[in-house]
Amino acid sequence: LPYEEPPEIARPIAESEGQVRLRLGDWQGARDAFLQALEKRPQSGHILWGLARAYAMGNEEQGRVASYKMLLRAWPHADPDLLPIKEATEQRQKK
Repeated sequence: LPYEEPPEIARPIAESEGQVRLRLGDWQGARDAFLQALEKRPQSGHILWGLARAYAMGNEEQGRVASYKMLLRAWPHADPDLLPIKEATEQRQKK
C-alpha cells in the first residue's frame, strides 16, 4: 500500500456511493459500488459489510453469506460487540 499522510479522502468514493445507494434502496447500485471499492481495498471490513447489506436488501442469499464470511476473515480480531461483527456472526448462525 502506498503511504499517504494525511489521506486525500477519508474513504474511497465508491464506498461512499455504496452507502448512499443503500439508503436510497438501490441494492444493485450499492452492490456495484462496493464491488468497485473492493478493487482498491480488498480486505476492508467496512466495504464488505456494506456489500453484505446490499445483498441482503436484494435477497441475494449466496452473496450475503459470502460477504459476511469475508468480513469475518478480514477482521478476525475485531471486538465481537462491533456492529458489523455482531451482524455477520448472527447471520452466520442463521444458516
